[in-house]
Amino acid sequence: MNAGAKMLSFEAYDRHWLDFIVASRNGEKPWIGYDIIEGGVDKTYQLPISTYSFLSDINPSYSIMITEHKDDSEIYVEWDSLGYAIKLSEFTLKS
Repeated sequence: MNAGAKMLSFEAYDRHWLDFIVASRNGEKPWIGYDIIEGGVDKTYQLPISTYSFLSDINPSYSIMITEHKDDSEIYVEWDSLGYAIKLSEFTLKS
């Protein structure tokens, strides 16, 4: 990780986390100004490996990033070191 990266970390589902979520859902962008945000996620998404052939080569040691692309305002899951990105909307929420 870049030593100068600005990071926001949620250690628990507390008031700080709730304020961030409520602001996000109200159309604000509380993530602006942060390079990395971690914690506070309680959802599992899935994507069939057969949809993207490169997924079979990825292992848990690869870093991922969740980003919003300015060109289409879509949220992406990215494997920056590999040069791959998939729109979050292509994933399904695992029940």
